[in-house]
Amino acid sequence: MKENTEFLRLYEKLKRNALNPSEYQLFLEYIKDVNNAEEVQKVLDAESLQYLSQNKKKNKKDKGLNGQVKMAWLMKAAAVLLLVVGLVGIMSYFSDLAGSNLVYTTGNGETLDILLPDSSRVTLNANSSLVWNESESIMREVSLQGEAYFEILHMKDNRPFIVSTEASKITVLGTSFNVNSRDEADKIYLAEGSIQLERPENISNDKILMKPGEAAVVYKDNENIEISHSKIIENEVAWKKGLLRFSDVQLSTIVERLEEIYGKEIRVTNPSALDKEMEFTLPYANWKVTSMALALAVNLELIENKGFVELK
Repeated sequence: MKENTEFLRLYEKLKRNALNPSEYQLFLEYIKDVNNAEEVQKVLDAESLQYLSQNKKKNKKDKGLNGQVKMAWLMKAAAVLLLVVGLVGIMSYFSDLAGSNLVYTTGNGETLDILLPDSSRVTLNANSSLVWNESESIMREVSLQGEAYFEILHMKDNRPFIVSTEASKITVLGTSFNVNSRDEADKIYLAEGSIQLERPENISNDKILMKPGEAAVVYKDNENIEISHSKIIENEVAWKKGLLRFSDVQLSTIVERLEEIYGKEIRVTNPSALDKEMEFTLPYANWKVTSMALALAVNLELIENKGFVELK
């Protein structure tokens, strides 16, 4: 993180206690870099002057230069204290994590590009979390809740990479694939390479080797694993390119997908409309753009209510 604007953005979010774990990590890295000390000092100085200006009228008793110097010192101290308190909060947060685990999270309509310690790349979809489980074992392992697209770096020593969800255990060497672990089943689409798929507690030692283009559905409440060439699951990977693509999918499924991503409750006034199969593509840019495109595509009126969205 080299740009001043990015540091200021993170600093403002820090003061509002609004940083997510990955942003905490970026902020910490920036603060610890001695090359950024001068810039951090400038930010604190600017904040001190701002506090001084805002509080000048409230401190008329402090007359003359000495009073101003005293107030500036106090305001600067307050800014420094604010930063220190924020950093203490950050360190407390990470100390609660097991070992040196790294945690990444996303909110409504947010995606996050992640470079893992082994140089593998992950794109985390909205309302999801990923934990890098740091260990000294020969394995690389992450835990996923939600949805993510993985591009796994092959290691010279052939160390496997394991993705664990509630329903699945996926072992790879080097490949690209998408995992959606929401709702009642894991939906997995393999783009490149090969992956080994099994249940988390595989007592029977049953393992499935997936090939590029194949999709799998792993149910959480039973032992069934379905393998197919599914265009539906393949289309779901389009979110990584900023699109939501649906092909011969019922409106009910589309509504569920949008609820997952944007954290909205969507109610359809006419229940029979939910069974209608549709084929179209929506932009992933933001909820306002997506909702307008959805309303046009399904030829329904979209109304934003307090606590839910209505299609009628």
